[in-house]
Amino acid sequence: DGTGSHSVISSEGNTEGDWVGIIAKYDGNVDLQNARIKHAEVGVQFDNAFPGLSRIEDSHFEGNAVDIKVDYGSNPTQGPRAGTGSPLIKNSTFVVGTQYGIHIAGHSNEATIEGNTFKGANDSIAGILLDANTGTPHIEANTMGSSGFSTGAVLLIKGGEATVEKNTFSDSKYGIHVLANGTAIAAPKIGSGVASSDNFLKDNTSNGLRVEGKNAKPEVRNNQISGNAVAGILTLRKGAPWLGVSGDDADNSIWNNGLYCIWNRDNSFAIQTTGNWFGSCVAPSCTNGFVQIHSWHCSQPASFGGPEIALESTPATGLVLSSNPVVVGTMISYSNPEKVEDLEYSIVDISGRLVKRIPSAFDGSAFWDGSTQRGARASRGIYFIRALSGGKVLEQQKLVLTK
Repeated sequence: DGTGSHSVISSEGNTEGDWVGIIAKYDGNVDLQNARIKHAEVGVQFDNAFPGLSRIEDSHFEGNAVDIKVDYGSNPTQGPRAGTGSPLIKNSTFVVGTQYGIHIAGHSNEATIEGNTFKGANDSIAGILLDANTGTPHIEANTMGSSGFSTGAVLLIKGGEATVEKNTFSDSKYGIHVLANGTAIAAPKIGSGVASSDNFLKDNTSNGLRVEGKNAKPEVRNNQISGNAVAGILTLRKGAPWLGVSGDDADNSIWNNGLYCIWNRDNSFAIQTTGNWFGSCVAPSCTNGFVQIHSWHCSQPASFGGPEIALESTPATGLVLSSNPVVVGTMISYSNPEKVEDLEYSIVDISGRLVKRIPSAFDGSAFWDGSTQRGARASRGIYFIRALSGGKVLEQQKLVLTK
């Protein structure tokens, strides 16, 4: 316990790598708090499974090839023996070196990985690698630091049934990569039916979620997947995410991704989706490949973002755009069956900043000529048209200006 003055294990300035900071043998637990382990081949290594009484908290790992590694040992099917509790890795910082921050290859023993911060380097593979065929690790409330994993994923899952909740995985090539093309089955629960379980998979250079391989079968619920450069969700090599079925909505928000909301690159079978939100109430046209959308939400599920965009209980205004994308401007048509008073429209940019206010006309239409509130021409890009009454957002539609 290095509380008050960090315990440091480091080879910085000497011969780096080719050594291990701490090794826990077959029945060995590790209780590590307020420590710094730097420039090792492996920071902490468990030789067989993840012992149930182990705790690693409030520590800092930097420049190690692998920060924490749980090995199979001599018998990959052997369950954990040391202790009956759940091992914990919490509130620590991982400045990941050439491979992984946390690599669990043996039995995870229901490990909890919670509240940690991960920073990647150019050659880092992943922040967390779950390679276990057994166990149900819990990945919760982890975030990204100042740099992501430019060639890999924050979370790479190759097997097991992890539960993944309340994380923010961003600024990497992939937020989460579920990869299972061999015999191991990777069936994590990414989010759950609980409103507070939202994961944010956003602003990655390729995909928020990549599902790859015939045994990649994640259940995906209650996630925000936005701002990813290629696709919100990409599936290939028969990867098959669960995205809702009749009578059981998935409640994901998948919007404002670069090319596609969902891209299925394996057209031998369909990806099925039910009860997700794709940015507006119009029929989703943001998919690519064999994707069947059976039903969708007209507004963002209420667990995300508060009353401004949780629209289920607000009056409908029947907002329709005459053309989208547009070159110059667009006619906004609407109905007002519930006699909403003081109806007006606002054009906002992708960050929510006001671009133009447009009072509604009595004939059920209004026109935006592509100008800003100051009379300048709006630049090319993505905007949102919002119907408001008394300052409250009733409905919104995405608009692409292409001039």
